[in-house]
Amino acid sequence: PFVRKDIGEIYALFVRHTRPHIITISTNGFYKERMYFFIPKMLTDFPNTNLIIYLSIDGPEEIHDEIREKGSYKNAIEALEMLQPLRKSFKNLGVSISMTFNRINEDYLQKTFQEFADSKLADNVNIAFVRGNPRNPIISKATISKYRELIQMKMAMIYKNKLKHPNLFMNRFLSLKDCYAYKIVEEILENDRYILPCMAGSLMGILYANGNVQPCEIFGGAPLG
Repeated sequence: PFVRKDIGEIYALFVRHTRPHIITISTNGFYKERMYFFIPKMLTDFPNTNLIIYLSIDGPEEIHDEIREKGSYKNAIEALEMLQPLRKSFKNLGVSISMTFNRINEDYLQKTFQEFADSKLADNVNIAFVRGNPRNPIISKATISKYRELIQMKMAMIYKNKLKHPNLFMNRFLSLKDCYAYKIVEEILENDRYILPCMAGSLMGILYANGNVQPCEIFGGAPLG
């Protein structure tokens, strides 16, 4: 998202017109200088909106770079370190590590998860099972049992209150919601069918860098605008 030089304007328009309680921005941390320029202004201009930066880290350096290209891990870690003073200065900023579980990193994510969960560099560590149509189809053939082990680690840390949604008054409720969502994902993967009705476009939406608005990441054939 920080490829766009007008991301600050987009953020401002979005907040003024929709008054969201939370906005999340997912990034690989490549445009660190631009992040450091825009994020403080976003937080200062709209103190009642919580901004959560989701920083993508998909394993140890060698594995992460295999998935995302050489040097990507170094960029992500530098961005994570750059965000630390902003976390201390702004109560409406949260930082979460975002891990996408896939075939390439499935044997490494438990250790990486534990390291970042213990590091105190992020408020939360989010885990997603790879979905959609990746460029390399092999990565979608991940092992469900290994995903379940990783999710059990995450839920154990939630119950111990070691990972949480940052600066949100409904933190405990949202954390337990995450636990429920992980269990639902397990059921969907195991049974190959949806368990709950889809709320994409109602409870959530996705804004892409090219300006397209869609209900979710995998529902690509139905842009909302």
